[in-house]
Amino acid sequence: MSSDFFRSEETHFVQRIEEIFQRVEKNNYLELTDFFNMREQYIVENIANRYPDIQVFYEGGYYGSERKRIIIAPDYYQLDNNDFELSIIEIRFNSKFIQLKHSQILGALVHLGIDRDFFGDIITDGKQWQFLVKESMRDFVINNLQKIGNNTVHLSAIEKNKLLLPRDDSDNETITVRSFRLDAIISTVYNVSRQNAKDFITRGKVTINWVKTNKIDHFVSMNDTISVRGYGRVRITEIFGQTQNSKWKMSVNVIRK
Repeated sequence: MSSDFFRSEETHFVQRIEEIFQRVEKNNYLELTDFFNMREQYIVENIANRYPDIQVFYEGGYYGSERKRIIIAPDYYQLDNNDFELSIIEIRFNSKFIQLKHSQILGALVHLGIDRDFFGDIITDGKQWQFLVKESMRDFVINNLQKIGNNTVHLSAIEKNKLLLPRDDSDNETITVRSFRLDAIISTVYNVSRQNAKDFITRGKVTINWVKTNKIDHFVSMNDTISVRGYGRVRITEIFGQTQNSKWKMSVNVIRK
């Protein structure tokens, strides 16, 4: 698929992935990526189509995980799940007095100076919290993350059989929109005016694939994840095509706050 398929701001990432495929093809050894979001995984899948002698494997720790590490390997490679080098960290805290939030945990990890690509999903069953991290970062995180917000916490590495079954608060919906513009998607999904949607974007309340944007006319694409502070998150899961009245019909996965 032509690189024209990708956005201009994705050029650096596309080049990085192309270089990995070329190294694997030339040197015949596997390469393991950091944790990639769903849009980045989608880009890897499309690039993989051009390399028939290379295999691609994804693992995020559990079925339905969003952020995954990827093994890119020669066609003779036999998958060993240990090659993904994942560690599961459990957060222990006094749940009688403390209530943690996803944003607090994410903020605490980023505050440690850890690159977002070094850790995977942050998951909860409604009471307990866990997250996945690169094996090489496990001890650093355990030894250095002692507070989340103003709350003292204790971290420990756990075995995979103790991984939580995450609570899924999302719904799958079908929507129709006039265009793929960011403000149009937000307006339709959250039933707000187009002007309000524009205001959310210009006031810094919107991220696409976890990167803040102020571009009202940013065009969304497959597997883009849009977060709107105070409203929730929406991911484009499938694009069906145009209706008879020239609207675009698509499937979205939505979390509403």
